[in-house]
Amino acid sequence: TRSVIDELRGRIIEELDYAREADNTRAFCRLYDGHPFIRVPRVHASHSTARLLTTEFVDGRRFADVLGDDAAARARFGEIIFRFVFGSIVRHGMFNGDPHPGNYLFDADGRVVFLDFGCVKYFPDEMLRDWRALVKAHLSGDRAAFARQLVALTFLPSTDGFDLDVLFDYFGYFYEPIQEDREFVFTREYNTRSFKQVFKPEGSAAGLSKKLNMPRDFVFVNRIQWGVHSVLAQLGARGNFHRIERELLFGDAPSTELGRADAEWRARYESLRRTAV
Repeated sequence: TRSVIDELRGRIIEELDYAREADNTRAFCRLYDGHPFIRVPRVHASHSTARLLTTEFVDGRRFADVLGDDAAARARFGEIIFRFVFGSIVRHGMFNGDPHPGNYLFDADGRVVFLDFGCVKYFPDEMLRDWRALVKAHLSGDRAAFARQLVALTFLPSTDGFDLDVLFDYFGYFYEPIQEDREFVFTREYNTRSFKQVFKPEGSAAGLSKKLNMPRDFVFVNRIQWGVHSVLAQLGARGNFHRIERELLFGDAPSTELGRADAEWRARYESLRRTAV
């Protein structure tokens, strides 16, 4: 409980620091400068202070406006949001921890514009390495490796007294969108069931949540489950998220048009960065 409170306190205090938010915004802006479908507004330092943050104006439709778009357009926006969130985490160890519909705009060029970087979580390198290994173990179906990573991340003190199959299946619900090589559709029903899985699991997992620790660095990861996934559910986002996740974790070839555009841009970005160095 103390670690959870400390983490929440730290992030909330940071939300009140506009100078820090400006730095967060610049960091994301640098990482996605010139990206084909992701845009982060630039900060106007000359008009920003510790109590005021001014960014460039971006004209775009609001979240409620795009809900009336056809299924293909909404799926595309959902894939962009998914790639931004998980690409930022896996590649850069950063998570914009305030995902909600008011923080997205949709511009005339088909890009999603991401706003509000007051609450950003920077994951420690070791934790991020263990987290990647955790997800890889689950995607690979390696129950023993998955359990070892739960211990490494301090969800468990040890595996003694735990059924590895129960542990694997319990966490499996949260990996459902990326677990299998098939199309997945985000729905409100899925989010409702995942919320119940955390606070009142049933069957063989009953009572398991009370035996697990919440590592400090994972407190804001829950914002993915109920923030990002909720946004995707409102869009009715659908796609093969398993293959997208494999792009990020295993370096698999892109499986979608957006993935190929991202890969081409990233290759140019890395080339320019090496040239500059």
